[in-house]
Amino acid sequence: MPYISRQRFPRDRHDGFIHKISRIQDVQTNAVLCQPSASVEDTTPNAEAQDRWIKTVIFFAGAMALASAHRVTFSVLAVPLQQELGLSLPQMGILQSAVLAGYVLGQIPLGYVADKIGGTPVMHVSLVLWSCVTGLTSFVRGAPQSMQFPALLLSRVTLGISQSCIMPATSAMAAKCLPQQYRARALSFVYAAFSLGMVFGALTLPPEQMSSSAPVNVKWKGSDQNAPRNALSGSNLFQVLVLCWTHCVIGWGFFIFQFWMPTYLHSLGAANLSSMGLLSALPWSASAVGGLAAGWLADHLQETHLWKLARVRSFIQTVATIGPAVSLVPLILAKNSCGLGMAVACLTAFMGLQAFAYSGFHAYVQEVAPRDAGKLLGLSNSASTLVGMAGNVVTGGMAASTWGYSGLFAVTAVLYTGSCLTWNACMKGQPLTLG
Repeated sequence: MPYISRQRFPRDRHDGFIHKISRIQDVQTNAVLCQPSASVEDTTPNAEAQDRWIKTVIFFAGAMALASAHRVTFSVLAVPLQQELGLSLPQMGILQSAVLAGYVLGQIPLGYVADKIGGTPVMHVSLVLWSCVTGLTSFVRGAPQSMQFPALLLSRVTLGISQSCIMPATSAMAAKCLPQQYRARALSFVYAAFSLGMVFGALTLPPEQMSSSAPVNVKWKGSDQNAPRNALSGSNLFQVLVLCWTHCVIGWGFFIFQFWMPTYLHSLGAANLSSMGLLSALPWSASAVGGLAAGWLADHLQETHLWKLARVRSFIQTVATIGPAVSLVPLILAKNSCGLGMAVACLTAFMGLQAFAYSGFHAYVQEVAPRDAGKLLGLSNSASTLVGMAGNVVTGGMAASTWGYSGLFAVTAVLYTGSCLTWNACMKGQPLTLG
């Protein structure tokens, strides 16, 4: 075997070669650091994309406003409707729950569809359907007296089914279309429109409809999106359960106040439909303002103060739970003898602070489960709606008992306090998939 000699590499040439390699590495490193990161590129929309999602948000806001306006007019007309049909308060609770019974049926399947084809087309179809149902409700007038209540009950269930997609579709749209840095503000705008729809529905009943009590009046009424999709693990299941519990508490307060606020104010001295509609509109106006303020605050904390998303959502959701609980304390202590002014002030504070959940709970769902946001919100909102149905029946019973409305407010305050504790203990921003 021939001998191969090794020659020493001159030290000066060796040092020069190493220096050149180091300079090349420095240039490559600087070039990489100067490039915008993928997350920045993904979340900074161009003009065309921004115009598209802004139009989508405006459409969803309009649809939300119409949906809530159709709902709230029935609540304002609940007192004359009760008198016309001779219904008890527990019976009115069952009637108020009818729309929620239909609402819960479509939540999960329509959430699945929204995740597959997008929330926007699902919302388009739903808008047409519930508008048709609202128009057909006017034919209750032609039904025999014995059939008017069953027909009204059926129309309420059908309305609930046709509107059952609004929250899953909104969640699916937000997860896929909205840039993260604008998500809280955009969502708060959509849900503020929902609250303003309540105001519109409560204030725009024509005088001739206000003076009548026929049933036909109802016609006026931040995770990795490329993460592997695993089966629902024990950790994921626990997170889903906590999210459902949180949404159940939101649903308890929201649906009770949506359906029973005019009746409660009537029991305190709001004598006619006009005053009940006006006073009921104030808390919903506060909900719109509170939702918008929460959206701005959440994005401000993230962009200006550089708070991590988990910390932002935790803080905002804490306000959305402890705030409403504290606002009910005067009504609890008054024991069914508070004045009308105090009641309206407390209910206004309750609704304004609860609206922070739109930039807390709802934004959190889209960030931890972007691929399954529609299904997840459909699942949690189904649980929330079931609790709302039970809450309406419980409210009718408690209102007619010695507990009265103050007992109901005490139960609500305890639920909201418990929701705050479980949220801060368990929700840390872990990515979530439904499998």
